[in-house]
Amino acid sequence: MSLHTWTAIIAVVLAGLSAGNFIGGRLADRYSVLACQAWVAAACAAASLTSIATLFLVKIMYVVITSVSDHLFGNPLYVQRSWAILIMTTMIFFVPSLFSGIILPVLTKIAVEKTPAHRGGVIGTLYAVATAGSIAGALLAGYVLIAFMGSMGAVITVSVIYAVIAFVFKPRLSMLALAPVIVAFALVVGGAGDKLLAAIAPPCLEESNYSCISVFETDISTTNEAPRMVRMLKMEATIHSLSDRDDPTRLHMDYIRGADAIPALHHGDGPMDSFFLGGGGFTLPRAYVNGRPGSRIVVAEIDRDMERVAREHM
Repeated sequence: MSLHTWTAIIAVVLAGLSAGNFIGGRLADRYSVLACQAWVAAACAAASLTSIATLFLVKIMYVVITSVSDHLFGNPLYVQRSWAILIMTTMIFFVPSLFSGIILPVLTKIAVEKTPAHRGGVIGTLYAVATAGSIAGALLAGYVLIAFMGSMGAVITVSVIYAVIAFVFKPRLSMLALAPVIVAFALVVGGAGDKLLAAIAPPCLEESNYSCISVFETDISTTNEAPRMVRMLKMEATIHSLSDRDDPTRLHMDYIRGADAIPALHHGDGPMDSFFLGGGGFTLPRAYVNGRPGSRIVVAEIDRDMERVAREHM
């Protein structure tokens, strides 16, 4: 599902930016520099508000689509299908991306009008800065913001930046955007944000900086077998791991058995050195600890909350 998710997000964000660029170009042609400054403030204020709204929309849309899937197909896990991911992504990210896309063409009009002798240099510089900002934002989000602030904190940071830019261009207009951003920030700092979001959608066992982690007991036995309960770890709506606590060496998921089959061809059932990039439910490392005595195993898991949940519940 990660492939489908990232494909949908990239496509929807680019579609929103393209639509915003088109609208921004039309606004730049129609209005004066002074009016364009107001449009920049309005677009930034709208981007700020809609970015904050994604914190609630992602929960609401998940509940709505899982309910619809359960009603139509008798299985809420149909939310994992690509069409559902695309619908959720469009509903959540298209509008903020559209408002973000409006800003650059309008800013370009303002900059070109103020320095008409250097139109080419101004346009090139603006696009270079925009591209550099996109790269910096991607790196900061992946390596800094989400790791230290979580996805909620990262979204609020983006919203605050948009609100500040709006305030610079039109202080009175931007106060409409700053007020809800400040409220959202206060909710998060005060700890009420988690409770509010939990009231909208079923709470996770652990809401880490990277994902919503849940653990369930489930029976995987067939009709003629005695009940066999295992622990299921889910990240968001995706089943990630199945752990058999009674027999850790028993692997129940096909992709885990496939990952185990390759080293088994070379090492048999004996001990071996293993390095796992990512732990998740720690199903295979646990199987090697119990089934291959003497093995040296190293697991690199970036999410400390995920590691703790796996230790305590899987």
